[in-house]
Amino acid sequence: MADIYDAFKPKPQTSPSNGFKQNKRMTKEEFGKFMNNKRTTLFNIANDQTMKVVNNPQSFMAFLDLQARLDYTVTNTLLVLSQNPKATLLKDYNHWNDLNAFLIKGSKGIDILEPAGEYTRKDGSIGFNYNPKTVYDVSCISNNNRFIEKQNGYSPNDLVSSIIYKTDIKPEVVSSDSTLPEDVYFDELSATVYVKEGQDPTNMINGLLREYAFVECFQQGISREDASFIANSAGYLLSKKYHLENYDSTFMKNCLSYFEGKDVITSKKELEEIKSVSKSVSERMEHGLYALQQGNQARQTERSSYER
Repeated sequence: MADIYDAFKPKPQTSPSNGFKQNKRMTKEEFGKFMNNKRTTLFNIANDQTMKVVNNPQSFMAFLDLQARLDYTVTNTLLVLSQNPKATLLKDYNHWNDLNAFLIKGSKGIDILEPAGEYTRKDGSIGFNYNPKTVYDVSCISNNNRFIEKQNGYSPNDLVSSIIYKTDIKPEVVSSDSTLPEDVYFDELSATVYVKEGQDPTNMINGLLREYAFVECFQQGISREDASFIANSAGYLLSKKYHLENYDSTFMKNCLSYFEGKDVITSKKELEEIKSVSKSVSERMEHGLYALQQGNQARQTERSSYER
């Protein structure tokens, strides 16, 4: 029979908050060195994965798919891609525990880099610290049905309204026999997004996502020709984020030529530009969808009050 006084003894930690076990025999300096080596290893893995992504159209597509699901930084998306490309929802041990969600025995974690504040370099510029951290995919959780993502319930009209929400460049509908290069097309000279009549709603929304990515590039001073691969990639990412089908992915074949001759630093900056462009469109869409939701709730409240 267990001694009742055992209850007073401190319980051992089941998992460290940062996902790395600090050996009790390590000194502070030794542990710092261990973490620094781990950090360096992860940055090297991300760099290696960068070159794999930009030198293979299928790997590039997988990167965009994962970016759309996780909305992580480019570096962390690359790290996850190298360890579990099918990941859908990631949290550290403590966050899963707080949700009363428990890891399946033997589950393998995914190492990422968590921002840990800023510092000033000797030249006066600002740098960022990152600490290694272990997260676990929802697939590692027992009875994880309650965490499965529900498809959004947005109507085509809601999505179109959100895409053009508070943008200075509005779409103009033209006849279906127009000689536009695309069914949805942003023209730099007139600063107008033209939309042909009679389109399938999903195809039109995909076109709007792509062309408003072109608009973001245009507003940054990037010509349509130079922005082609970035805008198409950002449009594809957005299409996946909002669970749309049939986005024209033929632009992926240009992956090799677009990144040809670019080193790892330049390639990663291009990946970050794609994320930045998609984020600009997505943030406006989220504000637009929220405004629509608030408006719908207000109308419902007003209708309920009238009915009473």
